[in-house]
Amino acid sequence: MAELSKRFPCFKIALENLSRRILADKQIWAKVKFFVAAALSMIDMFTDALMVFEFMRVEKTGFALIMMGSIFVNLGLQLGVAIFQNFKLGWRKVLKEVLIVLICIKPSVDAFRVASGTEIVEDQMFDPETEMTYTEGTRRVPSYSQRLSPEPSCRWLRLRARAPKHPQMLPSV
Repeated sequence: MAELSKRFPCFKIALENLSRRILADKQIWAKVKFFVAAALSMIDMFTDALMVFEFMRVEKTGFALIMMGSIFVNLGLQLGVAIFQNFKLGWRKVLKEVLIVLICIKPSVDAFRVASGTEIVEDQMFDPETEMTYTEGTRRVPSYSQRLSPEPSCRWLRLRARAPKHPQMLPSV
């Protein structure tokens, strides 16, 4: 590198400019990643609500109740984080954050705060990055309840259908 810099004085300047552009692009793509993740998170909440209505329509209330429980646990945990984060800032700030959670735009608001570099306010508990981490973590916890099923699995039904009804029908060894 030193030899190239001596031979071509513009090489070092060009390399520094290229490095700056690459780093700037990484920052832009990191911000894009935040907003895409936030959009996917909001779409996930919307599709969960649609699935509740679909399960109710086809009279699978067990699945609908599991999905509703998942949504309510998720919203409850996000409300807890929002209230805990802002309770020292007054009831207006808490009410604003609660409204953001209830209309399901919390992921996009958190992504905007992190991407724009919003600083921590004096009486808040933690910075926007930590808040986003906690609220996204609350979205992951209820997803495990969606794996529970009030009905037997299809694999169990297939195995039962293949089993012979009478012992004399078993093949001889």
